[in-house]
Amino acid sequence: MKRNCGAMLAFVVGVIMLMFAVLPAVGQWERVAGGPPQNKTAQLANTPPRPLAYFLAFSPERYTDNSLCLGCKTSDGQKVSIADYVVKPSERYIGESFGRKIVEIVLTFDVKPGSAMWRLRREWEAQYRAEVRKGSLEELPPVEWKSVVMESASERYRELYFIIDEPGIYDRPMEHPRIVDTGGVPVLAVADRFSGNGGMCTEGYWVLRRDGPWLLDFSPVRKTIASISPPNATAPQIGCWALSIEKLEVNAPVQKNDAKCHACEWLGTAIVDFRIETNRAVPVSSRFKAESAE
Repeated sequence: MKRNCGAMLAFVVGVIMLMFAVLPAVGQWERVAGGPPQNKTAQLANTPPRPLAYFLAFSPERYTDNSLCLGCKTSDGQKVSIADYVVKPSERYIGESFGRKIVEIVLTFDVKPGSAMWRLRREWEAQYRAEVRKGSLEELPPVEWKSVVMESASERYRELYFIIDEPGIYDRPMEHPRIVDTGGVPVLAVADRFSGNGGMCTEGYWVLRRDGPWLLDFSPVRKTIASISPPNATAPQIGCWALSIEKLEVNAPVQKNDAKCHACEWLGTAIVDFRIETNRAVPVSSRFKAESAE
């Protein structure tokens, strides 16, 4: 398997396994990104304001992985380029915060029949048919880019959230962002689950303030969970399905540090209720519920 085609072929042979995701640290106008190559949530530097049209088209500087296999070659030396794809943009209005519009944008990359990428997929299919055993690479859904952008000045937008979804990484259709009223505090919530049973996701939660969006800081919740958990134990997941931003509550399963597998030796659940102060999740109550003995 060629390295530059590894991500697509990994899906074909079914080796996309557990991916790790954590709630990112705090920052104003902070950008969260996910998907390959990191396969986890990452906090990235603030992005400059741009016109909305910038996010509605392919841009090389935003192409941070190899999901489109640009530059890959067919057996006869034909190179894959962005011209091998039909790029279809769609936009969805999410809402406004202090007069700033929030928009979800999805770019869909359909492979053109007869293109170098189309031929390369057929070469992969022939080479790996023994591993695939059934199905076809042509049946794979297209690569998608998902962005959430927010207006920072008149007709200028900053990107808060960006994921590149190769077939098999995220559940489709992907979740739409939403603005949640958490006791009078508006929060922009975005979460996309990874495929499979790992329970991981890419997610971001921004407190919408007059001076702009602030990524919600969950470090006080993490500290509280650590303080109420048994010694030599950890909570691998405090976000994704373990977090209810609507209820302002975290139900985090706690596991032995030296557990023999990723899904065994659970000790119980750390439950933390919190409130939002400025842009911090501040615990108001907490308890540890031990796993009942069988």
